Amino acid sequence: MCTRKVPRVRIPLSPPQWKSARSPSLARELRTLGGLQRRLVAAQVGLMTLGVVEAAIAGRAGTGVLAACRWGNALDARTGWRPWACAGAHPIISQGYGAGDTRGVALTFQRGLVLSLLLGALLGVAWLFTAPVLRLAGQDPKLVADGARFVAVQAPTAFGLLLSR
Repeated sequence: MCTRKVPRVRIPLSPPQWKSARSPSLARELRTLGGLQRRLVAAQVGLMTLGVVEAAIAGRAGTGVLAACRWGNALDARTGWRPWACAGAHPIISQGYGAGDTRGVALTFQRGLVLSLLLGALLGVAWLFTAPVLRLAGQDPKLVADGARFVAVQAPTAFGLLLSR
């Protein structure tokens, strides 16, 4: 017979109370959010500037080339699953990094790379079918040829778009 006493563990019924001197002020929170927001706005403006430069270059070649570039961008940028394909890895990697789980971070990053390569290959193949889509939309044959060529040049880099998201 065991005479050793088992220690009693008290399980709190309410969530732990954080011991902070005081809550952060609204002004400090807004300054922090503003600092983060500036970087996001700068990145978005940079991406929009790429579209403006592309339109300026294509516009000098003529309205037909500009229309083909716009149609090509509409088809490659609006591929429905592209922006969300690997977005689920971001919070997992962030939480793992914060918890010091380097193995979990490495595995998630590796799986995100593999997923983006596989989905990028599928996306690149889908972009090769731009001409039939434009024909179904009733576009001019010259516009169909130019738009399909514009997107076909970008098809090998489709996985890079998934990596950047």
